[in-house]
Amino acid sequence: REVNKIMAEYIEKVSANYETPEKIKEASKKSEFSKVIKLITGYLWDKYRTSLEDEKIKLKCVDTENKIIYCGISTQGLPIISQLYDQTLLNNFHRDITPENIDLFSSNLSAKLATIAMNTQIRAKTNIKEIHFNDLEDNGCKKLILYSDINDYSLDFIASGDIVKIKEIFKQLVEKISQEQVLKKEFLGDLKPYRSLKTHLDNVIKKFDQ
Repeated sequence: REVNKIMAEYIEKVSANYETPEKIKEASKKSEFSKVIKLITGYLWDKYRTSLEDEKIKLKCVDTENKIIYCGISTQGLPIISQLYDQTLLNNFHRDITPENIDLFSSNLSAKLATIAMNTQIRAKTNIKEIHFNDLEDNGCKKLILYSDINDYSLDFIASGDIVKIKEIFKQLVEKISQEQVLKKEFLGDLKPYRSLKTHLDNVIKKFDQ
């Protein structure tokens, strides 16, 4: 619980200083950026240190359950098309499951995934491929985030369960979707040509259930 609090407050404070991934990228070129991040992390460590040391994390998860959570395509941090398969995630934020809230949540999630990828590229000078983590809101279940660059686009995928199967399904998705001609062209702001890509996002859940 305390870990979730510290992460939520960290994102809140970073977003207050840098509202978009583009501003983070621009600010990271200046020495002031690292000072701001150090101030934020130092403040949060002092605030949560005692409670974090006292908190006992109990993991009660069955990792054998296969589940796709999210899949989306974005470019330069802008969501193009996405599918939120586990809509119960909205309950964690006390939001009603409505089309509007699903779109908003998916857009925010896409932006956060883009920020993670951008920060990794800036700091480590490399493209991130995957992230493994334990979801404390889901009894500590292991989750996997996969990234794939397709020309100037990013395919992002979140799932839990059999890691080998997850990676195989993702690989097949990348191979098929990368053949789409629309992803070989620059994004000019019109989303209509990309609507056909949703078929791939609909089909991936069927393969995962097989």
